[in-house]
Amino acid sequence: MVAGNPETRLLLGVATRSLERQLGEPLEFVEAADGEAGVRLARWSGADAWFVKPVDAFEMADTILELVRASRGMDVLAERGGAG
Repeated sequence: MVAGNPETRLLLGVATRSLERQLGEPLEFVEAADGEAGVRLARWSGADAWFVKPVDAFEMADTILELVRASRGMDVLAERGGAG
């Protein structure tokens, strides 16, 4: 997570931890205080998504959940109760 504001990093960390509860297992949450460090971090980690500010914590949580489920071969639409 790249955010210069510590409160923003805290809020997005809380959103990420709510995903842990939904998935039933821990996620790795890494953060960077500036853009340059964030770019290096994203490249190093092989980031699957990149959000531009202002970040919508709900959109972020939905995207992370979809990416994790997709990586596990889970049907995202079926998980949401839709057709799949």
